[in-house]
Amino acid sequence: MSKKFEKNLPFKVNELIKKNGIASAKIVDAELDIFECSFDNSESVIIKTKGYDYITLTLDNLKTLKKLISDSEKYYDKYFGSLEK
Repeated sequence: MSKKFEKNLPFKVNELIKKNGIASAKIVDAELDIFECSFDNSESVIIKTKGYDYITLTLDNLKTLKKLISDSEKYYDKYFGSLEK
């Protein structure tokens, strides 16, 4: 993805967003389409593709998604662990 394109966005992409016990992210695909993802604490990702016929993921996109899944699992472990105390 173009770093210039990423810098001009009014929000962060490819980073985990943690809010009120929910982990999500915005990803930019190979064609510079922006799509939203949510992570459901089961080592998986839900990719919201409404409005798109398809998304085109690069190897870097897949690596980013893998890292975000791992980061979300750590977040949920910490978040739900704090609720049990």
